Amino acid sequence: MDGAQRKYVIGGNWKCNGTIQSVKELVGNVLNRAQFDQDRLEVFVAPISIHIASVKALLNQNLQVASQNMGQNSIYTGEISGE
Repeated sequence: MDGAQRKYVIGGNWKCNGTIQSVKELVGNVLNRAQFDQDRLEVFVAPISIHIASVKALLNQNLQVASQNMGQNSIYTGEISGE
């Protein structure tokens, strides 16, 4: 890289849980309070699909929203259970 600093990416996902109220509390009390250098770090969260719209509406613009995939098994991290 021509003298530019590397930009790091940090992300986290929800499991197959959470309510609208718990999403509001997590976004408002934790995620929106996060402070970081946006020139050096990109931060994203991946809520379960039913909460994506709520999270996008509540989340500060310096944080990104990703999605998770669905799997046939309910035990894999990051997948939405088809059950």
